[in-house]
Amino acid sequence: MAGNRDDSPRGPVLGAAAVLSLGFQLLASALGGFFLGSLLDRGWRTSAFAPAGLLLGLLVGFHRAYVLIKSTIRKRR
Repeated sequence: MAGNRDDSPRGPVLGAAAVLSLGFQLLASALGGFFLGSLLDRGWRTSAFAPAGLLLGLLVGFHRAYVLIKSTIRKRR
């Protein structure tokens, strides 16, 4: 039965991986929105799309994080 025992610290490692995943999702969404907004700003010679894209990217990132957390909590129950 000693082969079935697992002493690895999975709890903290998986928790850290989840937090990093959420952070990367948020960062990637925000930077993607900013990038697309800056492309629109260059094409139309304005300065309004980059901040709007950043905010939209943050909203999308928060939504993705919320959905991930909600599905994780639902799996545990």
